[in-house]
Amino acid sequence: RGEWPPMAPIQSSWVSAAALVVAAAFAGTEGNNDPEQCRVPTSPSPAPSGTSSATSACPNANPRRIRRLEWIRGETNANQIARVGTPAIVQGDVPSKNWEVLAVWKDLDGFVSSYRGRPEVAIENIYRSPTRNITYFNPSMPLANARRVSWKAPFSHAAMPAKTLVDLIEKRVPGHGNHYYLMGNLQEDPWFEPVQAILPTDESIRNYIVDDKRLAKNPTEFSFNVWLGEANLTAMAHFDSYHNFYIQVSGRKRFVLLPLCSWKQLKLYPYIHPSARQSILGVQAAAADYKVRTDVEKCPFQPEVVDLEPGDVLYIPPYWFHEVSSMENSISVNVWTTSKDEATITTLAGEAVPFVNDFNSLEVDLMVFDMLGRIVNGFENLSGEEGITLIDSMILLQFDAIGFTPNQDLNTPLVRGASCNFLMNKVESSLTQKQKGIVRDHAAYILNGLQNVSSDVLEVSFGIFVQWLAAWSAGGDKTVEYMACVRAFVADAKEVDIVLK
Repeated sequence: RGEWPPMAPIQSSWVSAAALVVAAAFAGTEGNNDPEQCRVPTSPSPAPSGTSSATSACPNANPRRIRRLEWIRGETNANQIARVGTPAIVQGDVPSKNWEVLAVWKDLDGFVSSYRGRPEVAIENIYRSPTRNITYFNPSMPLANARRVSWKAPFSHAAMPAKTLVDLIEKRVPGHGNHYYLMGNLQEDPWFEPVQAILPTDESIRNYIVDDKRLAKNPTEFSFNVWLGEANLTAMAHFDSYHNFYIQVSGRKRFVLLPLCSWKQLKLYPYIHPSARQSILGVQAAAADYKVRTDVEKCPFQPEVVDLEPGDVLYIPPYWFHEVSSMENSISVNVWTTSKDEATITTLAGEAVPFVNDFNSLEVDLMVFDMLGRIVNGFENLSGEEGITLIDSMILLQFDAIGFTPNQDLNTPLVRGASCNFLMNKVESSLTQKQKGIVRDHAAYILNGLQNVSSDVLEVSFGIFVQWLAAWSAGGDKTVEYMACVRAFVADAKEVDIVLK
């Protein structure tokens, strides 16, 4: 995950609307806004047996509430749950209630038993980590092989039979200080073929597919995944661009949830980093940092904590941060379907530079630079915030936080030997009227496309587009300097009252 475009859209079917009953069960209370109370417990406390809990991580400080929504067979569908727009515990006659996999995988030995006929099958994509904090790492991202700062995957991959994996997790055999975690697509990964007999039917799974008013050409496409691991592991705070129905099968898990506007407090890795979409700080460190921040009035840092018991279903909307901790050895499954916002930004990214083969390399470099300047300049009309202000935030909170402080010398080689000063000077003097017209029209097309993105996703979508286009132009190591150059270009234009039109 994290390639560009991030993911090919998963088709889904439109299910006709029906009544949705919202139970009058909520958690969290309104009160003061003391950030000192916004701390996540260091060790999860158990919930009463047979119950799930939804409690605020900021006691008496959080006006948002985790809803409990009642699923009524024949009346409720996934689209209605998703329209709530916030995380929700789904209860009642949920479609997964009678899935055989929930009965068989009631513990990790049940997972092993589902391989009884094929015990020798090696399961791949097993994460082996020396730490209990799991941060995703994609080695194909532009910053993966950066020269000025080096990093490596915080885990390695292993392949082994189900029994060996479970023996390691249950500590029946020594793990030599490593911790083990499995994630995979139950319907596509070949090593899950032996368990197909106990998986729910496509028809049953489709009850959890959200049609985000996009495409419905192939309603059988979706992503049905398994998550299996040992107690006290934490997947660090991150967001996904998908609708997520998360079903707890065995053991208990704790979710810490935050809206996307919290990205500045959480300090995300750059969108071109191998750990893109994930927090550099984590929720606890971000809560401590919150006390000294002065720019968070629009988005108070108020996490919600939800503890899941076996059988519980949690809906997580696209682009919501979630930090996930296993409170016990556990198994979960989930259904992902793509979102309208993800489909929009993926489409725009695929059409970012349609003129790449129509001109020579210098002309393309200048046209892309000019186009990005126009997009940054025009962003204010979409969001009310200046694009250069958002670039400043990305440089400070994402790049500078990992050691990528931009070189301030505007004569440093940036794109194929061309410096920032060269690009800024040549845009006006070297591009023909035809080229300027192409750039102007395409920048307007991109900005019009961004208008279709939800307002709460707009900043991040803009950031993803800018960073990837900068990396495409200048390479991963020079991305931050390229962004700073675009910022200077737009700022200079504003200062001398030259509007980029």
